[in-house]
Amino acid sequence: GIIDNRERIYPIRCIRDGRYSFVWSPNHKEITSNVSITKALALIKGEATKPDRPGKAFPAASWVKTVEGDPLNNPLVKQLHHRPEYALYDLKNDPHELINLADDPNHKETVSRLRHTLFTWLEKHDDDDPIATERKITQNKGAKPKKKGGKKK
Repeated sequence: GIIDNRERIYPIRCIRDGRYSFVWSPNHKEITSNVSITKALALIKGEATKPDRPGKAFPAASWVKTVEGDPLNNPLVKQLHHRPEYALYDLKNDPHELINLADDPNHKETVSRLRHTLFTWLEKHDDDDPIATERKITQNKGAKPKKKGGKKK
């Protein structure tokens, strides 16, 4: 998310247990941030975009282009623009992660278990506030790296 922008802070944290993928989007109320959807977001706003470079296709932008009318009326495009706070995918039955089971009562225990495991891991690794983590990374991104090994030339 920080490759092509510094304004859209949209960290995503994920954990998998072999069967399920659990995704947390702590800044879910904001517009998503991902280099692969920047072009799609520009198209949604009606902005002109550069053509794809050979070997560098952006599928999300093609989804926007194929929708008639308001792209945000299309559930797939809307999901690119805004994501839920939590998502749970059954990797065995939904390997492309298209059906979010996070609010399904049959998966309440799985959500609770994976959420607890993820949050425990994040706290242990000093990333319990991913929004602050990403802000810190983006602020430092423009800084010049320090030279190793002593005197300046």
